[in-house]
Amino acid sequence: MTRGSARRVRIRNGGYRESIGERWTAKILLADKVNELLDQRQLNQSAAAEHLGISQSKISAIRNHKLNGISMERLLHVLVGLNQRVSIVIKPAETPRQREIEVVV
Repeated sequence: MTRGSARRVRIRNGGYRESIGERWTAKILLADKVNELLDQRQLNQSAAAEHLGISQSKISAIRNHKLNGISMERLLHVLVGLNQRVSIVIKPAETPRQREIEVVV
């Protein structure tokens, strides 16, 4: 990924229920961003855990994409702790094809 470029994933399901695979796609994208920021700051797992106020085992799980025990909310809070602004925008879909979840990092 080049500096300044955005990664985008669109998840379309046409319905109200989100499947496990869709959640994982968004979580992986968020974890990738966390890992990128930790690398930029040259923080090891212990230093990152102390800075973010979470356990080293949670940092390890994020680093290794073992996200089963990591919620989307936790990832969002970690990003905020790494001095990121996180926005969630909800707006009406103008067509059925626009019913989607879009994650842009």
